Amino acid sequence: MNKLQIFPVTIIVLQLISLGHLYYTYKYGSTQIPAAFIELNILAVLNIVVLILSYFFYFNTPEKQGLWWLPITISVLIIVFTLICYIIMGIDKYK
Repeated sequence: MNKLQIFPVTIIVLQLISLGHLYYTYKYGSTQIPAAFIELNILAVLNIVVLILSYFFYFNTPEKQGLWWLPITISVLIIVFTLICYIIMGIDKYK
C-alpha cells in the first residue's frame, strides 16, 4: 500500500469503529445519561478536524487521491446529522 494511502485508510477505519461504538452506546447505554449524544458531539468535533486535515492533504495537493472522498463524506454526514439533532431538539424545546 502506498504511504499516501495509509492515512486516509486509517481515518476510515477509525471513523467506522467510532460509529460502531456510537451505535452500541445508543443501543445498550444508560438512559439516565445521554452518553450517545455526548459521543456524537465528540465525534462531530473530531470529524471537523478530519475535514481540516483533508483540506491540507487532499485539496491543496497537486496529486488527488480518490480515497479521501470516503472520510470526507463520512465526516460531512456525521456533522450534518449532529446539526439535524440540534435543530430537532430546538424545535421540540420551543414548541
